[in-house]
Amino acid sequence: MARRTALALVPPRPVHSLSALPSFRVLAGVIGTAALLALLYLGARETSLFAIRSIQVSGAAPQVAAEVRAAARSFRGESLVGLDGETLLARIRALPSVVSARYDRAFPSTLRIVIRPERPVAVVRAGTRTWLVSARARLIRPLERRALPSLPRLWLPSASDLHVGQILTAEESAAAVRALALVPEALPGTIVATRQRSGEITFVLGTGMELRLGDTSSLPLKLRVAKSILSPLSAGERAALSYLDVSLPERPVAGTGV
Repeated sequence: MARRTALALVPPRPVHSLSALPSFRVLAGVIGTAALLALLYLGARETSLFAIRSIQVSGAAPQVAAEVRAAARSFRGESLVGLDGETLLARIRALPSVVSARYDRAFPSTLRIVIRPERPVAVVRAGTRTWLVSARARLIRPLERRALPSLPRLWLPSASDLHVGQILTAEESAAAVRALALVPEALPGTIVATRQRSGEITFVLGTGMELRLGDTSSLPLKLRVAKSILSPLSAGERAALSYLDVSLPERPVAGTGV
C-alpha cells in the first residue's frame, strides 16, 4: 500500500515594516555630519585662530608687491575661512600695475597672493606730464620728466586727457606702444622713441636711424626681418643708416638718405 505524503503548513515569515531602518540611520548620520560640519565652519569663521595675520605677495617687483599688500591690508584680521575672495581680487586687479591675480589660503593665518604685473615698455609724454605705460598700453603711474631714460618715449598731444589706469586707444598711439612689446630680444640698437602717424609705426633708435614698420599687420615678422638685417652689421655700419624700412618684409629697404 503506497504511503501518503504528509503536507505541513509553514506560516509565512512576517515582512518587517522596518526593513528600511538601516537606510534611515544612514540618512540621519549624513544629516548629523552635515550639521556638525556647518557648525564647525561657522565656528571657524568667527574664531581668531584663522584670522589673517600675514599677507605674502609673489610674482612682482617690490614696488608692485607693496601696492598689492596695501590694497589687501583691510582684510587683515578677517578669517581665512570666510574670506571674500571676489572682493579681494577685484580690488587688486583694479591696481594700474596689475594684469591678473589669484590667492591661496595658507592655514592657519597666511594669505598668499600671486599676481601677474603689467610690463612697462615705454614712457608717454603729453605736454609737461609723463607716465609709465605697459605692454597693454595701460598708464601705470606718473613719472618725473626725465625718469627711466632707458625706455622709449612716446609723445602725445598736450591736450590729451590721460589718467592713471587708462588704456590708450588707437587714436592715442596704442598700436605704437603694443609694437614695442613685440620687439625681439637682442634687437641691435636702443629704441629711444616711437611714433604712429597716418596708421604707420616708426621706431627711432639711439643712432637716429628710423625703423619703419608700416601698418600694424605682421609686426612680429617685420621685427624679425629687421633683426636679421641689423645683427650682422657693425656698430659703425648701423650708425651710417638713416632708415630701415620693413613695411614690406619681403622687400626691406635701407638707406643713408631720408
